[in-house]
Amino acid sequence: MGSLMFTRALVLAILSLSLLSGTASMAMTNIVVDQVRDSRFVIVTSTGKVPDQIRDAVSGMHPGWFVLTNQSSLGIKALICRWDYTSSDGNIITRDIKFDGYTLVPASDVVPPNHSVLVSLTGMIADSSFQSIALGTPMSESVSYPIPFQDKDVTSVEIHIDSIILSDGEIIGPNTSQYEDAINDRFRAIQSVLADIQRADDDANRSGVPKSHREIVERMAANEKGSKDLERRLILKRILRRNDVNEGIEYFSKCLPPPHFYNSRGGLQK
Repeated sequence: MGSLMFTRALVLAILSLSLLSGTASMAMTNIVVDQVRDSRFVIVTSTGKVPDQIRDAVSGMHPGWFVLTNQSSLGIKALICRWDYTSSDGNIITRDIKFDGYTLVPASDVVPPNHSVLVSLTGMIADSSFQSIALGTPMSESVSYPIPFQDKDVTSVEIHIDSIILSDGEIIGPNTSQYEDAINDRFRAIQSVLADIQRADDDANRSGVPKSHREIVERMAANEKGSKDLERRLILKRILRRNDVNEGIEYFSKCLPPPHFYNSRGGLQK
């Protein structure tokens, strides 16, 4: 989903309207989006009541966007979606995107309570930026996920909301990806890396040959090459990207355990 490195501001795959230009001519015959059987969440597509402040801006967007409004008292910490695009010749391309506030320390809401976001194949825009895109203001960052069938008509788009994860750990949706496992695994990797850094630091001091934390982390990263533990490798890379490695270590030391995740009885319906 793009890089979310060492920033308190939540920037989740912010898109640029220029990325989407020229796609309005695609012939759309059907857009289907999973609807949450839960009054706390409202989903609106291009066929529904589009918020006034973004109506003009989204008129030229690539098909398959939706607006999600969180009417609950809890923030949405993660949103897992899948897009199935069907072309006029019957080919289907699937795209998965994960918007994950747990990649930041401390974890941040991807959709705060009583707020909305514009979600598409190319990213997410918070309602605080709706006015900017309505005025045609370029976004500060963009991502470039491949947009299916650039040169073909899209005859249908199915948007599947696999899971909405709230700040208290509640999971709404079919949750086929079991994304809570990835969140827990990331926390495990953070704790494991921090413990290994402390252990290596203690060993070096006892040996009478102290090493800097950068030396320790660089050695750990080198030893992790080829490891199947992707999360540990990513954490080490994120620490080393800091000019001051100690700041990176301190950053991750503030990571709190994720909540106990549990499945909601509420499901999804088309």
